[in-house]
Amino acid sequence: MRNPQVRQQLRAYLDSEPLDLFQGLERRIAHTGRKWQRPEWIGSRLLMRHIRTTSIIMLWGITASVAVWLTALSIPHAVQIYFIAGVLIVMAMLLAVANRCTWRDSFLDHVRTIILVLGAVLTMRYVCWRIAYTVNFHDVLSYIGAIALLVAEIYGITMYFLGSIINVKPLHRSIRKLDESALPTVDVLIPTFNEDDSILEVTLIAATQMDYPADLLKVYLLDDGGTDAKIDQADSNAAAAARDRRRRLQALCETTGATYMTREDNRHAKAGNINAALVRISGDLLLMLDADHVPSADFLQNTVGEFQADRKLFLVQTPHRFITPDPVEKNLGVYHKMPGESEIFYRQVQHGLDAWHSSFFCGSAAILRRQHLNEIGGLPTETVTEDVETTLMLHRRGYRSVYLGKPMIFGLQPETFSGFIAQRCRWAQGMVQLFLLRNPLLASGLTPQQRFGYLNSTMFWFFPYARLIFLLAPCAFLLFGLKIYDSNLNQFLIYAVPHLIGALICANLLFGKVRWVLVSELYETVQSIFSCRAITQTLLNPRAPVFKVTDKGECLKKAFVSPLASPFYVIFLLLVASLIAGYFRYQITPGQRDIVIITVGWAALNLFIVMGGLGVLLERRQRRTSPRLYLARAISGMLRFGDAVIGCRLLDISMTGAKIELAQDWPDGLDPKSSGVLEIPVGENTALLPISVVRHHSAQPAVSLTFSEMTTDMKRWIVAIGYGNSDNLDWDVESLHATPGIIGGFVNFLWLAIRRAGKHLLHLVRISIYWLMDRNSVGPEHDSAIVRNEIG
Repeated sequence: MRNPQVRQQLRAYLDSEPLDLFQGLERRIAHTGRKWQRPEWIGSRLLMRHIRTTSIIMLWGITASVAVWLTALSIPHAVQIYFIAGVLIVMAMLLAVANRCTWRDSFLDHVRTIILVLGAVLTMRYVCWRIAYTVNFHDVLSYIGAIALLVAEIYGITMYFLGSIINVKPLHRSIRKLDESALPTVDVLIPTFNEDDSILEVTLIAATQMDYPADLLKVYLLDDGGTDAKIDQADSNAAAAARDRRRRLQALCETTGATYMTREDNRHAKAGNINAALVRISGDLLLMLDADHVPSADFLQNTVGEFQADRKLFLVQTPHRFITPDPVEKNLGVYHKMPGESEIFYRQVQHGLDAWHSSFFCGSAAILRRQHLNEIGGLPTETVTEDVETTLMLHRRGYRSVYLGKPMIFGLQPETFSGFIAQRCRWAQGMVQLFLLRNPLLASGLTPQQRFGYLNSTMFWFFPYARLIFLLAPCAFLLFGLKIYDSNLNQFLIYAVPHLIGALICANLLFGKVRWVLVSELYETVQSIFSCRAITQTLLNPRAPVFKVTDKGECLKKAFVSPLASPFYVIFLLLVASLIAGYFRYQITPGQRDIVIITVGWAALNLFIVMGGLGVLLERRQRRTSPRLYLARAISGMLRFGDAVIGCRLLDISMTGAKIELAQDWPDGLDPKSSGVLEIPVGENTALLPISVVRHHSAQPAVSLTFSEMTTDMKRWIVAIGYGNSDNLDWDVESLHATPGIIGGFVNFLWLAIRRAGKHLLHLVRISIYWLMDRNSVGPEHDSAIVRNEIG
């Protein structure tokens, strides 16, 4: 370097103090105007989470203090009514603003916070009054019942507050662009135990067709139904079935381009199956898929970029989007008419947890970094919810998780109520195990926000106890005279009713688009009786629960009453008897009329919820074994019947058939049940699908088709058309769920409960008639056949 001036400047620069260099960097950053990148700002952002938590605690503390102060004051009833009316009117007006708001997010956040704080004031005011004035000693049984009811209410209000705080400002992430120059390798793991080959085939085809470089992508089928232990078991028939399954799945993997894996035994169920595979694979990232979870083609394109941007990221979880109804939706006939049970979690709660850095692994539709998973020895096996346990352990090590809310998985639900309950009981047991064995309040390494999030997630599953108390409490007074709630009608209207209305407004604010009024109560009620037993067993022996696979893809050829219906008949009769007893108690004991009115109203609401449960327990027929996929945008194509060509638009498709809209009326002279070829463009190619017409729709020029041949290439085309486009799921989520509001949702639920309970009772009458006719041999045989047909 010949220029002495430049050499001198360079020496001065290298000899300068680090602080001087840092200050120079700071001046340059300030000069650019990008203030958020200043070093002191960057440092302060590390404290923002703690500041946010402290602020929320202070806000709720102030709210509680105001509520206590309002309760302690001797305020005339007229003044209290004006105060309550004013608060509720303000909340209702702000709710209308929030539901229609198109302004910036910060304004909406302030509106939501004000609504929730006002609702909290009404609730804390009720809690203070409830504890101070409504629990009194009359006799031992009454006092026990009063304390049990109070504890159940406090639990419910605690969960209400936790949910409000976590979901007040959910985090909605955008898709991070993929860096094509440094792509990691991805291993797709699909564990299976007893799923049907047809379900596995669709998942394998879709996994191998994902948009990702073929040399960086490997798909593994992990078969726990064909392990060495299964093949060598003493039962010769079961062993032969296991050997046959292994041969079939090996051939299926060879056909689809996947790799078949099994292991020696079945220890630790799904977690053990995956752990056995981890030592035999080498991918940087692991995509976990349940056997019935079919990925869209863009799954990896939309998720892998997060791992490229953050080396401490261990998890990207995406929603489970179901293309079949759960038993509640199916049996009530509300599928595609109202949001299902899972949508409140995947469209709202997980976003809220993500904002608190506590979104968790849900067992499928997620990518994990193998390096981080290896640090904890693979999936933990201490609980039956190994997915959440994995997340907790890695959060404790300081690693991060991300929730991306774009649906990219086509999943199946349990078809029967029994399967639904078995799945929910396993979830409940696993979360209770997590609470007992790895208590998030005591676990080291978690941030305060994460403890808060895990506390909400684990405590939620104790709801069966509270729900059963709420169901049976009115019966305790109306049938047995237990004094468990001391109040008159005026006090109830001044304290309890405002709390209930405020809670409804807050729930509508947070969850109105994903959960209608009383639907949560219905789902919790139908689970509570069975979950209570499972949770109690777990509390007595936390290490006793074992993983049980949920059956999927069942075909129900006729309607029948669920074998789990008996307890609901008992509760239904108890509530009816309570209402009758309430009528007589109102007439006989004038001094108790206020509390009788309150309790009768409570029992009537419970009766409607149980009637909805009876509707759920009548299993409706489901003959379709292949789910129908509605397309976000109809695909134009052509139908060819020899020389006849008809323009058409594909509306929906399944693995066995499709529905198309014709561009013209059906040609004269062409057989309505003709066979031909459906030509549909797929990317730059054209799919040629042999079809047969099976039905003409009179409402529009449309026909239903079945595919007459099912080669592997045909299946690949169908999977690409139906499952390849994740927009089909976005359209399904956004377009089918109109929000009825609080009053509309309440009316809809009551009418639905009455109709479906009536169908259930009518079904019982038909069964009884058939049983009597069959037993007594009364009437001609064709009458008995008619009844059989009506039941089937």
